[in-house]
Amino acid sequence: MLIRGSMMEKLELLCLPYAGSSAIVYGSWKNQLHSDIALRMVEFSGRGRRYEEPLLDSVAGMVDDLYVHLRLEQQDRPYAFFGHSLGAILAYELVQRLIDENKRLPEHIFLSGQTAPHKKEQYRIDHELDDPSFIKEILKLGGTSSEVFENVELSNLFLPVIRNDIKAANTYRYVERNKINVQVSVLFGDNDPLSNDFSDYGEWNIHTSVKCKLLEFKGGHFFIHDHKEQVIRYVNETLAGK
Repeated sequence: MLIRGSMMEKLELLCLPYAGSSAIVYGSWKNQLHSDIALRMVEFSGRGRRYEEPLLDSVAGMVDDLYVHLRLEQQDRPYAFFGHSLGAILAYELVQRLIDENKRLPEHIFLSGQTAPHKKEQYRIDHELDDPSFIKEILKLGGTSSEVFENVELSNLFLPVIRNDIKAANTYRYVERNKINVQVSVLFGDNDPLSNDFSDYGEWNIHTSVKCKLLEFKGGHFFIHDHKEQVIRYVNETLAGK
């Protein structure tokens, strides 16, 4: 449980989506989060309510954008990050940016569906594949209905976004940085094609000065949907003690 002083102030939970998605993937969390937690669904540039803005195809560019868009340099209330897959890498890099800028750090970081940044994933989708091959790989990963690609209009909207995000993930290169002195939880599926090796997640410990807590779930890359209630329960227990 995080204790935030005698005057209880709502903790803001900033949730970063995965490749190809938008902030709305966390929409159903709102009514299940503890009343002491305020949900903030983070929208990446080029989608959702930020549709008119350009897509960004690098982790560095996305971090620069989010740091300003979220006004993290002005953050004056307790907060936490939850990021899944690409969202986890962005959360990690945002914390590094906050350390560099000597700004307020989050109370907790939930890193979901993402191996430690120095580890090579066992499975990776080539963002330069032709559309039919690319779609086949996306469907293999799960999390996206085939109906999206059967609808030409939806497919034309979705493909550039997810191809862009996967390019950002593929071209990301870990550079040794500061150890993070923040509580970290690492969540992963035991049958995730990106890696089913426990150590690939356990080695997040290398990047923190506080031991990470590891939570294994049954399922693949999108276990956060299959076990949503369990994931949210853990977030509530961690941030609000309930």
